[in-house]
Amino acid sequence: MIRLHRVVWLAVAVFVGVMFFALVDGVQAQPKSGLKWAAGTVNGFTFQPHEQFYTAGIKTPQGVTFVRFCNPANGAPVALTGDNVLYELLMKAYDKGKSVQVGYYDFGPDPQAGINKNCIDRVVF
Repeated sequence: MIRLHRVVWLAVAVFVGVMFFALVDGVQAQPKSGLKWAAGTVNGFTFQPHEQFYTAGIKTPQGVTFVRFCNPANGAPVALTGDNVLYELLMKAYDKGKSVQVGYYDFGPDPQAGINKNCIDRVVF
């Protein structure tokens, strides 16, 4: 009887632990609004590899919009590698002085960076 009681408690503890980690794993940041657009010329880049913080400044008629290379689904940082198509398009536009349209999701203020976390979803060149 005592062994059965311990097995039941162990099963309950394992179940609660699994459900807790499933719940925590399922919690992700959500954008504050739908897809937004910044149209203009690329006026510069910021690269901070240790923090995985990579931005491009898009000069629009209203000012400069900073967009980040991060996961547009959850706002998580991503490593910027040489095969990133969005980076290549923005760099070509920067080199040639051409206009671009950048679709991004705004995840709200990033206090550490001092700007909003605008994650690039698409680029029209």
